[in-house]
This record gives sequence, structure tokens and C-alpha cells, in this order.
Amino acid sequence: MSRFPVLQRRREDSDWETVGYVHAPDREMALGFALHSFFRHGEGVNCAIDDGGEIVTVTDPRDVVAHTDKSYRVSAGYPLGPKRRKAEQRIAELGVRVEGVRPGDDV
Repeated sequence: MSRFPVLQRRREDSDWETVGYVHAPDREMALGFALHSFFRHGEGVNCAIDDGGEIVTVTDPRDVVAHTDKSYRVSAGYPLGPKRRKAEQRIAELGVRVEGVRPGDDV
């Protein structure tokens, strides 16, 4: 196992900076480890390792960009309006009235 410094560029016009190290048997595996360890959240625009003074970059820059689908973090992916209206309609059909103190009500 060799130790490879992991380099990144935060922007296209910035210089390489060391962000950490990975241990791997070869450079291809080191690049894979570097991508998964340091670039999961889209921290930079380019990733590389330093292999004995030779900078080896990722061949496809799209690998650096996070591809994880995080639509669950956006409320637009889970519309609450129709669900609330359906619940209100169901409550009205049952003739139930919800009583009690609501948050923000002065008691």
C-alpha cells in the first residue's frame, strides 16, 4: 500500500491544494478512494492525486460532481398542500372538530 496525497481545485482558476491522504495499492484505486472520501459533496471542481511528483487527475470531471439525488431535502418533492386539504375534507365529512391550544395561541 502506498500513501497518495489528494489534491483538489476549488474553482477552475484556483491552484491545486492538498486536502488529505489515501492509502491504496495503485493510482487508480487511490483516485477512487479520493473521490469517495473527499468529493462526495461537490467540494471542488477537479480531483487529483500526487503519485511521486506526477499529478494524476480524474479523467472524467463529471465524476467529481456529486451525483447523489438529494431531492428529498427539497420540500417541493413532497407536496403538503393536497395532503392537508384531503385531511381537512375528511375531518369535515366526519364532523369532527379539533379543539385545543395551538402553538402561538396566548393561553
